[in-house]
Amino acid sequence: MKRARFTETCLIRRIAAMIALAMIVLPGLSRAAESTGQLTKEQIAEGWIMPFDGETDYGWATKGDCKTKIADGALVCESGSGWLVTTTEFCDFVLKLQYRGDAKGIVAFGVPKDADPSKEGAKKEIAGKAGEWQDVDLKAEGARGFIAIQCAPKLELRNVILKPTNAKSIFNGKDLAGWKPLEGKYPSVFSVTPDGCLNIKNGPGDIQTEQQWKDFCCQLDIKSENPNPSKVLNSGVFFRAEPGKFWQGYEAQIRNEFKENDRTKPVDFGTGAIYNRQAARKVVSSENEWYTMTIIAAGNHLSTWVNGYQTADYTDTNPPGSPRQNKSRTEAGVLSLQGHDPTTNMFFKNIRVEAYPEGK
Repeated sequence: MKRARFTETCLIRRIAAMIALAMIVLPGLSRAAESTGQLTKEQIAEGWIMPFDGETDYGWATKGDCKTKIADGALVCESGSGWLVTTTEFCDFVLKLQYRGDAKGIVAFGVPKDADPSKEGAKKEIAGKAGEWQDVDLKAEGARGFIAIQCAPKLELRNVILKPTNAKSIFNGKDLAGWKPLEGKYPSVFSVTPDGCLNIKNGPGDIQTEQQWKDFCCQLDIKSENPNPSKVLNSGVFFRAEPGKFWQGYEAQIRNEFKENDRTKPVDFGTGAIYNRQAARKVVSSENEWYTMTIIAAGNHLSTWVNGYQTADYTDTNPPGSPRQNKSRTEAGVLSLQGHDPTTNMFFKNIRVEAYPEGK
């Protein structure tokens, strides 16, 4: 089993729940003291996401009787005790957050599903400083599981951001090595542009990876190049798809369209949706602009972020079968990119995947 490391002023080693972790907390980095609730363009390009968006508790669950609220961009524990737990499993990552509380706090990593965070996973204590925000930076390696933060009255969290750190590139920007266009009477044209993008024109069509993944984190940059302002392009990223089969697996939707000038009202599920399962809660991206999509699949739980904002948080409770027939699939499968129709003109780059180890 891989050893995980967290850094502080000095290296601390702990063994917990059969996961070896080392943790570092770096004091007082030069982040702004006030809450922003947003990522910079540079952070988005680097792959940072927001587990807490500063607006809602979307993507979090509670264990115990703690009561929470959102106030001034912070997640506040009003009363009771227990844990705040992410609904998504993470593996290798850097986590930054700001913490304020009178009492000490505890952050647990690598917590198995349905486990008690006080008994399993690795833990780091954060000293309480009444009325003072603290910057906390942690790094985890080899620790698959949920992130849990112990609740205490008046505890506040804000600016919670996370960057996956162990993804490997699966597109070299030079040719289609490792990728295979689906054969048949499909008009999509697949090419690599001089500036290193995978381009899909026309459609329908499907280009698939030769490699397969079961549980993973995938990040990629996407642009829908569209000269027609009256029409929005359509595409998708399929995952856990059966090799050689057309438009199979789950689909992270690509469609930057919304109704009534309201980005919380997506058309056709919207970019970042789990297509035909859960609509995107907000259409973050726009035509003719690069954006970054993050997809995490762990067991029967699927989650997506667009430009760091979580757009879907879906648990598939359907019986096993083909996702295209509204069934669940937890087996490994290929990733594929969709050419949708004759208007398709999609660009993809910086495509990388981290394979998760088997979970408990």
